[in-house]
Amino acid sequence: MKKAMVFSSIGLGDGLLFLILSYNLFESGYSVDTFHPFLHEMNNWYKFTEIRPYPELDPAQNEENVFNFLNEYDLIIINSDYNPLNKAILKFSKDKFPHKTYELHPSTCKGKGPSIGSMKFDFKKNIIQNFENFCKNILCLENFHPSNGICCSKELQYRKHQKRIIIHPMSKDIQRNWPKDKYAKLCLKLKKLGYEPSLILTDSEKKYFEDLEFEKPKFNNLNEMAAYIYESAFMIANDSGIGHLASNLKIPTITLFATKRKAIFWKPNFFIGKTIAPFPLINIKGLRLREKYWKATISVRNVLNKFKKLVVEFEKRNSCNI
Repeated sequence: MKKAMVFSSIGLGDGLLFLILSYNLFESGYSVDTFHPFLHEMNNWYKFTEIRPYPELDPAQNEENVFNFLNEYDLIIINSDYNPLNKAILKFSKDKFPHKTYELHPSTCKGKGPSIGSMKFDFKKNIIQNFENFCKNILCLENFHPSNGICCSKELQYRKHQKRIIIHPMSKDIQRNWPKDKYAKLCLKLKKLGYEPSLILTDSEKKYFEDLEFEKPKFNNLNEMAAYIYESAFMIANDSGIGHLASNLKIPTITLFATKRKAIFWKPNFFIGKTIAPFPLINIKGLRLREKYWKATISVRNVLNKFKKLVVEFEKRNSCNI
């Protein structure tokens, strides 16, 4: 059996999306190892691949010894980024195995130079559509499944808490975050409608939101958080990996984006969901107006109305499937 390696970038969303490639390679007859720094905590959700943590890059060790495990693969796909380990393994693989190494660098940046990697991404299409292009036209796989093969435990009850709404008001980039006071107002309005907002936050983030008297669950690992999301009803979040996780678990999701271009390309697209992006803003070079003012163009009413539409759409879909 042919063997493939998919090496994902560090983000949760990146890992979940690159598992789509792993799953399609598996369906095409490959044995697949997927590398990600913490997604191995969810290995029991993905039966078709072993998700392995990153190898350790010891400066005192010869790279040949650290990366010699790459010899065992017939196909290597690397989601490139600017992490030192990522750059090192990409360079090593390209130098030693150029015939079987593919670099993918998903991005919505227009740029004037040539695209990075083995394929130019079309930001007018979502990333899953781009992966379909890669699988069919570059890897020459016969079929493509817009899925990452997730398998949920029978011990969990899908959307058990019909009124619980996951709120994820943070992300790894502060520029992506809709303001705290708007999230607070949104939570209060949702509570008046009979819903139960639940904020997913790290321990350090909880200190910033301690004045908001809504549930803030604690998780020991990603597996516990995934189970909690799976038994919730909806999610509203910034552009972040947790939004992709909710969508992957078939939880209807609303995601707030800083630009329409990012909303098209990075929308959590495993399941039904809606995106909210700001009105177009004039971008004067050096002033970074879009970064500074996009949040002001998205109101609490706008998000609440989009949520109500999502509820109707999900209920209509659900009734048709009965």
